[in-house]
Amino acid sequence: MLYSLARNWWWFALRGGLAILFGILIVAVPSAGALAVIWLIAAYALAFGVVLLALAFRLREFASRGTPSATPTRWQIEAALHRNPGASRISTRTTFSS
Repeated sequence: MLYSLARNWWWFALRGGLAILFGILIVAVPSAGALAVIWLIAAYALAFGVVLLALAFRLREFASRGTPSATPTRWQIEAALHRNPGASRISTRTTFSS
């Protein structure tokens, strides 16, 4: 991952430059900076709203198919623990992979 970040260093430089320009714009012309922030928030809200509506309609289709609940019942939990008795123990070992 670090190699990928080092290979695409110019994205960081571009984002840093744009952040500096935006900061200068806010200091020089506060009303334009405020308007830019309002436009960014509005664009985010619009995109987020579209994604939430799409998700809501997909969930409605999923629920109308009569699919079982995502919450496991007691007998499903007991069956899973019976198949794997070690699953009920809390693991105290933490592993880190690189």
